[in-house]
Amino acid sequence: MANANDDLEKSLERAYRALDFMETIAPEEFPNIELYMDQVTTFMDRKLRMTLRNPGDKVLTKTMINNYAKNELIPPPVKKKYNKEHLYELLFIFYFKSFLSIGDIQTLLTPLNEQVFGKDTDFGIEAVDTLIKEMEDHRDNLVVIVAGYPEPMKEFIDSNPGLESRFNKYIHFPDYTAEELIGILRLKCAAGEYKLAASAEKAAAKYFRQVYENKDENFANGRFVRNFYEKVREQQANRLVLDADITEEELTTLTLADVKAVIAATK
Repeated sequence: MANANDDLEKSLERAYRALDFMETIAPEEFPNIELYMDQVTTFMDRKLRMTLRNPGDKVLTKTMINNYAKNELIPPPVKKKYNKEHLYELLFIFYFKSFLSIGDIQTLLTPLNEQVFGKDTDFGIEAVDTLIKEMEDHRDNLVVIVAGYPEPMKEFIDSNPGLESRFNKYIHFPDYTAEELIGILRLKCAAGEYKLAASAEKAAAKYFRQVYENKDENFANGRFVRNFYEKVREQQANRLVLDADITEEELTTLTLADVKAVIAATK
């Protein structure tokens, strides 16, 4: 079955190609001592200034680094000091934030953080404590909405006694049914000005029912349809690329062969 990280891998490939044109910091240039925040920003300013559009700009500000820690992209400093591993991650974020979403960067860095800093890092606890304080201090003019899958959300609410009393309204959105998933596919095709052949729609509907009936807790729901649609479009483009005489109808029709090829690739 196809990996759910296919889109992320493609983004990484583009990012790595882009790095060929950038000047990076050699590993031996990183200091072996721990640095305070001011020393971190000074080091990054000096080493990365060649990549700036305007010489007067700063590469990394204190606010940016603090936000990275709050968003769990990097672990918080130990006694206000950052080590070499922190600097490696800051450099990674600096180069890749133009190509990857914050969520993708977090997906990539989380295993590294657990490996280097341990799974018991406390930045999640610190973030929850900060959230509770902000909700209490600004309860008259602040609305906080959190969303996620049921089990992770339950773990989040149970992580702090103050959360359960503050988040007391829940809305459960059930997964789309197989019929609704095929409806989403029709909408995606219409929005992209593609026609889904009747035989192709029938094959997709059968496949969607199979996926829905065998889904697990990681089922991507609507995102599953979006990824499927993109892969069918890509398959159609690959099929037509060698055709010297393409009609408009061929260019805008997703066929049974396109759908079958994508389904076969996922098994």
